[in-house]
Amino acid sequence: MRAACVRASWPVLARGGVQNLAASWVSPPPVSVRGRKYPRMALRPWIGERRERERYFRLWITVLGCDYGKRNRASLVGQRNPVNLFILQLIILFVPGIIWERIDAQYGRERATSQWDIIRRTFVFGLAAYVVTYFGYWLASFKWPDLAFKFFEISDTTPFLDRSAVWQIFVTAVVALTCAILWLYATNWKLLTRFLQCIRATKRYGDEDVWDFTFNSREAEVEYVNVRDFEKEITYSGWVELFSESEKQRELLLRDVIVYDWEGKELFKMARVYLARKSDNIDIEFPYGEKANEQETAAVGNA
Repeated sequence: MRAACVRASWPVLARGGVQNLAASWVSPPPVSVRGRKYPRMALRPWIGERRERERYFRLWITVLGCDYGKRNRASLVGQRNPVNLFILQLIILFVPGIIWERIDAQYGRERATSQWDIIRRTFVFGLAAYVVTYFGYWLASFKWPDLAFKFFEISDTTPFLDRSAVWQIFVTAVVALTCAILWLYATNWKLLTRFLQCIRATKRYGDEDVWDFTFNSREAEVEYVNVRDFEKEITYSGWVELFSESEKQRELLLRDVIVYDWEGKELFKMARVYLARKSDNIDIEFPYGEKANEQETAAVGNA
């Protein structure tokens, strides 16, 4: 073995010497396997130990995702396929929870950042969707007695999803989509918090800050604002059209804006003005009473 390797290396030695030989064996180009590049094994022609070669062989067989040996082939295939089928069935089983979680993460207020939070929310939302579907089947069974909710017998050795189970998962996915929309209404409008405030059970406004709570309010007092700029000594007065929900920077889009100087003199008017300030460097006034009086006076004058 050693002699054959040395004879095969003579052309390399003749062209570039020992350095070329070392480079050709130690740092060859990487191998592309399934779209990913892996470094070749640093082969040495003088390695002849059987245990070393077997270790390298098993390593590459693991990278390629294959089994090795005729004796282990049947056992490995028999163990991996049921596991893959079991995981696939679990993913299909929690499709309703995935739909609900993705909608809430995209359009809701609370957005999970860690992988554990995403899994936890998917499980909770999926379980809630199945509970709602169960009660829906229970109510529908009074009219259609043959209609019954099927409980899954989860097993990691045999398939547990048949045609009726897949149809039930599809129905649950539709229920999850409907519940996700209703959940967005409840969370974005703080219905539970408002109900608790109405019965005087709490004075808290939720987990959001005062900025979000104020501009999400339906009160007319927060629709018209005065934003003071102390550096330029001017005041922006206008109707709030859009506002940001970011904690790092406060953004406002005002319409029908009138800009005043520090003495109250009107400088100019703009259809829309975009303002961006840091959260600790913004001052906003809500002159709702004064604006209402001005509108009433203007209406009387026009009459």
